[in-house]
Amino acid sequence: MNVSASTALVVAIAGLAVGLQRVDRRVDGVVAKSSIVRYDAYENTGGHQSASLALLDSARTGVVVTAIQGRDYARIYMKELDRGRASVDLSPEEAEAVERAMSR
Repeated sequence: MNVSASTALVVAIAGLAVGLQRVDRRVDGVVAKSSIVRYDAYENTGGHQSASLALLDSARTGVVVTAIQGRDYARIYMKELDRGRASVDLSPEEAEAVERAMSR
C-alpha cells in the first residue's frame, strides 16, 4: 500500500469514528426501556384498569405516565425523570414501572 492510499484509509477511518460518535449520542436519547404496571387503584374495583407506564432512555431519563381509572372518571398524570430522579414523589406502582423498565 502506498503512502497516499494509507493516508486516505486513515482519513476514512477517522470519518467513520466521528459518524459513530454521532449515532451513539442519538441512540442514547431514544426510548430504550419501557414497562407497564397494571393495578386496581381503588378498593372494590377489579380488572386492573389503572396503569403506570415508564418510558426511559439508557440514562434513566424519561417519563412515567399514570392513568387512574375510577368508577365515573379517569385521571392521567405525567412525571418526568432525569437520571432516575423525579421532581415529585413516585407512587409505589410508578416506582415499580421504572425499576422493571431498567431491569430489561
